[in-house]
Amino acid sequence: MILRRVSFSIAIGLIASSAHIAAAQESVTQEELQDFEAQLEADRRALAAIEAAQESARADLAVVNRQLLAAAQEGARREEEAARIERRLIDLEIEERRAREALMADREGLRDLLAALTAASRRQPPALATHPDNATDAIRSAIIMRDIADELETRSEGLAADIRNYANLIDAVSRQQERLTAEEVELAENQQEIEELVAIKRSAFEDLTGEADALRERVSALAARADSIRSFLEDLEANAPLTPGRKPPEPSDNTSEPDIEDAPPVSVAVLDQLGLPANGRLIQAFGDELPTGRRAEGITLRTRASAQVVAPSDAIIEYAGPFRSYGQMLILRTGDGYHIVLYGLSDVYPTLGQAVLAGEPIGRMTNRADVSPDLHMELRRDGTPEDPQRWMSGRSG
Repeated sequence: MILRRVSFSIAIGLIASSAHIAAAQESVTQEELQDFEAQLEADRRALAAIEAAQESARADLAVVNRQLLAAAQEGARREEEAARIERRLIDLEIEERRAREALMADREGLRDLLAALTAASRRQPPALATHPDNATDAIRSAIIMRDIADELETRSEGLAADIRNYANLIDAVSRQQERLTAEEVELAENQQEIEELVAIKRSAFEDLTGEADALRERVSALAARADSIRSFLEDLEANAPLTPGRKPPEPSDNTSEPDIEDAPPVSVAVLDQLGLPANGRLIQAFGDELPTGRRAEGITLRTRASAQVVAPSDAIIEYAGPFRSYGQMLILRTGDGYHIVLYGLSDVYPTLGQAVLAGEPIGRMTNRADVSPDLHMELRRDGTPEDPQRWMSGRSG
């Protein structure tokens, strides 16, 4: 889907023709007046086309946003299912290992029992007819053989049940692995769809912004100079504009390009719907003591490899890129001095100044085997960290 942009030269002509009318209203011929009226009508039609194109572009972006949110929800559902399958696989593998150990133990016991039985069979009890004085030994041997036979049958039945249980576990593990493989394939397709959609949205935004490249350079310079997240936020507030401006139109008087992607008004109210940025297990809460002795200034989620990261709320992107040892980092401005800081990502999707909606995909976690996929989230007001879970716990529903 390509966002349509309309040339504004006709709109410029509208202003020019109006000036001509004002200058010539003293003395104009009927023919000139008709020409002016015809030009004015043409300019009105062009202006209507511009407005229609603007509405169409807004509708196109609304479709992209809806598709992004739907794809994110589908991705989250499949990630939850894949995580559930992985937990089930772990349980099954533990059961399978225990069953194998029990089977081996029964096998050792059965072997000892068979050895005893074989040894006993070599010592046949004396026949009572030829050795009546050995009747007691004969009876004792018969009782032992009967007990051994009973125990052998019981152990054999138990061993057969263990073998069947073990086979069922192996089959269950195989089925769960096949399900997990299928889910991973679906997740990969979902991820590709998301990447295509975010590329469309980012391309549309960058096509409309004028000084985005220069602004990115300024913000990157601020990031290189900052020695902490707090100082970086302070520098952003003091030295960087909140959003890049629109690409300037062709020179004319009082002519402006239609605002295709209107940034939503952000305020602290959006935090009432604050959500988690990813599916994962909370491994560190706000205020937990760190190995360094300091207190955690945010929360940390342990996600799946390549897990998707979504915007916790409606916001404007104020920074997207690497920051010191934090890896890829995103700073989202939610309003009223509040910022959401996310770091530990492998990839980030939006660009500086772009508006994002709550639940919209904004990045992806690492899939490296040597790095834990830990996503860190901080909520700061005027640079001071606050507990994000305090806002999450206040959500309705």
